Amino acid sequence: MSMVGSARRISAIVADTSPIDERADAVLGELAEIVAYDAAQIAVWNPKTSAHRTVASRGYTAEMRAALNGPHYQTDRVWSVLEQREEPVFWKDCPFDRRESAFYVETVEAHGFREGATMLLRAIDGAYLGMLLLNLEVATPPADDVRDILGIVGAGMAPLVDRLAPARQFVSLHSPQLPAAALDRDHGWVPLTPEGLPAPALLDSITEALSRADRPARFRWCDPDGDRRGRRSRPHPLTVELFPFSGSTCRAVVTWRREPLPYGLTRRELDVLAALATGASNAVIAQALSTSVRTVTTHVEHILAKLAVPTRTAAALLADREGLLGVDERYVI
Repeated sequence: MSMVGSARRISAIVADTSPIDERADAVLGELAEIVAYDAAQIAVWNPKTSAHRTVASRGYTAEMRAALNGPHYQTDRVWSVLEQREEPVFWKDCPFDRRESAFYVETVEAHGFREGATMLLRAIDGAYLGMLLLNLEVATPPADDVRDILGIVGAGMAPLVDRLAPARQFVSLHSPQLPAAALDRDHGWVPLTPEGLPAPALLDSITEALSRADRPARFRWCDPDGDRRGRRSRPHPLTVELFPFSGSTCRAVVTWRREPLPYGLTRRELDVLAALATGASNAVIAQALSTSVRTVTTHVEHILAKLAVPTRTAAALLADREGLLGVDERYVI
């Protein structure tokens, strides 16, 4: 019952609002009631600097803390095993002899440890947040029931190290299908979805909008570099929504989506329009696009109707003026 009680207390600690360092240290104290470790650590991941920071540690020297947080661990072969598991991974669980790991020999064993476990902590959307580590001076891992409880406890620890938990929850409820990013008050812009961050110029525009007014906003954005590159390479506009936050480590959340292609044109019609603007005949366009002349003729009729122009020349002039000849395919829905 002592282990179960510690697991419940850890859940309460994680949900508390006290500083993260205090809560993390309290978690390590309760973990000692579950597994008799000789050293343990909780580290958070900073995606902006691509580095870990220790928020609580017991039993490790400064040298080993630096090694655990450094790139040497993440480039060791054991890291690929950790990335594939949702539960704590002990050295005994690895599908290779632990002495084949340079990190084990040069860091773990060199500091007097013979066994240990690492659990990667992830947000609900799969984003990597940090890790829980513990080491033992004996070579025997804990019993299965201890490992099971440790796995349950570890799975619930993500909110402890997730500075942007409110932002992730907001995105999952408001716009789960859209790419999103959060402005961390200390770490700058952080991606919340696999698409990563938008263009730096867009982030600059959003930051400027925040400086003018801390209220929700929705606007249409086009890459300002488009005009400098020429109309023919101007990318397609985005619809951007900005949601300021207050009273948390997150200053704002932004989502963006690609607008439909202009004038209701399809991707294929844009291809035909680009060829048409060069003065090519329907026969030449058909050959270039590996289709029939009849199909190209139909596309041209649709293009003229959608652009509301009477001739091919007028369509070419409008397309050049509106920047339709270089719509970036990456921006097409």
